[in-house]
Amino acid sequence: MHSEMKKVARAIVVAEYNILPTDINDNNEYEQEICANVETLLKDGAFLRDGVDAYGRTNNLASNAIGSFCMSYFYKGENALAKAFPDFFADAVPEGAVALAATALAAAIDEYKSGVYKQSKFTAEVYQPIYDSVIKLYSDVKNDHYHAKKCQAVRKKWARAAGVLTRDDPNRHHDWGLKLQLN
Repeated sequence: MHSEMKKVARAIVVAEYNILPTDINDNNEYEQEICANVETLLKDGAFLRDGVDAYGRTNNLASNAIGSFCMSYFYKGENALAKAFPDFFADAVPEGAVALAATALAAAIDEYKSGVYKQSKFTAEVYQPIYDSVIKLYSDVKNDHYHAKKCQAVRKKWARAAGVLTRDDPNRHHDWGLKLQLN
């Protein structure tokens, strides 16, 4: 599971964040530019944001890379969690899934920190603090009505764009009829 996440994240990081410069021929300069790009992305979690809205307010926890990761990893493919747990993924990408996506993306970005790609293991020991920080950001954003609404809207947009079945979709799995016996 971890290696599959990292594979998805690596491709998205290169495509969405333009870490690799295309206009530099000198190897030293090339590596320095990659280091600078990585530093910029990781500083204050810039890789989590998607610019500003029409009112000049930051689009927090809304980067295209996070959306791409969530759609690719959680909604598409044979083992997609959205297919196994549609009630959790139907209305919006769960905050925990976004936090995991952000963690995988940060780990993939981190593999370029030396200026050259160097594969690293995706372990909780190293990357758990990123996950925890993103969960805290969601907790913090809930205190701001404007940004809370925007964060919820983008998570809904990603779920809809992925084409997941909704709770009311007749093609969903049947109700198993599980009940409690409260004697």
